[in-house]
Amino acid sequence: MKDYNGEETAEMGGYDMSIHQNPDGQAWAQFFMKTIEENPDIVIDEEFMMGWFCNAMMAMCDYVQNTD
Repeated sequence: MKDYNGEETAEMGGYDMSIHQNPDGQAWAQFFMKTIEENPDIVIDEEFMMGWFCNAMMAMCDYVQNTD
């Protein structure tokens, strides 16, 4: 499987873990859409969205810290 940077990556039960190292907001939005399309029973409420945004923000934080 290729990650959101086009590089080969390992999957964990069909889950592309590389998103957690990707600071690109568009990649996170695409992954969100793919996730809800593949899992229509997910309840998209405030808690779900807070977790999603916090993970995306942390990916950017980690990226900035690792590139300095």
